[in-house]
Amino acid sequence: MIGGRAAEPPARRTRRRYRPGVGIDLRAAVAEHGDGLEAAARGRLDAPVPACPGWLVGDLVRHVAEVELWWAAALPAGGAAPDVDGVRREVGELFAGEGQAGLRLASARLRDAAGRVGDDAPVWAWWSPTGRTPATEVLRRVAHELVVHHHDAREAVGEPLAVVPELAEDGVAEFTERFLGGDLGRPGVVGLRAVDTGRTWLVGSVGDGLRLLTADEADRVRAGGGVEGALSGTAELLHLALWRRVALDRLVVEGDGELARATITASRLG
Repeated sequence: MIGGRAAEPPARRTRRRYRPGVGIDLRAAVAEHGDGLEAAARGRLDAPVPACPGWLVGDLVRHVAEVELWWAAALPAGGAAPDVDGVRREVGELFAGEGQAGLRLASARLRDAAGRVGDDAPVWAWWSPTGRTPATEVLRRVAHELVVHHHDAREAVGEPLAVVPELAEDGVAEFTERFLGGDLGRPGVVGLRAVDTGRTWLVGSVGDGLRLLTADEADRVRAGGGVEGALSGTAELLHLALWRRVALDRLVVEGDGELARATITASRLG
C-alpha cells in the first residue's frame, strides 16, 4: 500500500502511438538515454557543459539524478506529489560519495518504479490541470528530458549524439503541447517542419499567447492579415532548437524570419 492505496499493477503497457502503425517504447527510451548519459559522463565530471553555462558534467549528473528520483517517487504514489525534502535528502545521500554511482542508483530506482506501474496509472504531474496524468505521459516527459541532457553530456565531451527520428519527432510534439509560451508580438503562423519524418506543427499567436494551432485557427490568422514563417530541419534539430541546444542557423528559415526566430526565443524555459 502507498499513501493508503494499492499500487497500480503492471497492467496495460502500450507503445505511444504517434502515427498509424508506429510506436515508441518509452521505457526503452528512458533506459537508452539514461545509460548513454552515464557513459558519456564517466570519468569526465569536471568537463564544462556548453548548454548549461556555469555547470560541469558533475552538476548535470546530479540534476538528472534528482529528476529521476523525483519521478521514481511519483510513479507508484497513486497521484500524490513526492515529498520535496525527502527527494533532496535522497539526492544528498546518493551523492555523498562518487557522483557517477549516484546517477546509476537513481536511474535504477526510476526504472524499477516504471516497471511496477501500468501505462494508465495516475501520477502527479505539474503540467496537468487536474494535477494527475497517466504514467505513460510521465515516462514521455522523462524520456525527452533525458534525450536533451544526453545531448548536453555528449556535447560536453565532444561526442555527437544521434536520436532516432521517431523519438525526436515526439519530442517536438511534446514541446509544442507543453512548453510554448510568451508571445510573438503580432499575429502570425509559423510552421515547424521535420523534413525526415514529414510532420509539420503550426504554432502562432491568436491573441492568447504562443501556442499550437489547429489548421482552422492558422487559416483564420492568415485571413486576418497575420504574417507567416517556417523553420525546417530534421526532427532532432527542431527538438534541440526548441530547447535552445543548437543555433538557429542549423535550420532552414523561410518567410518572415523574425517571426520564425521568435517562436524559439519567446518560450520561457525554467
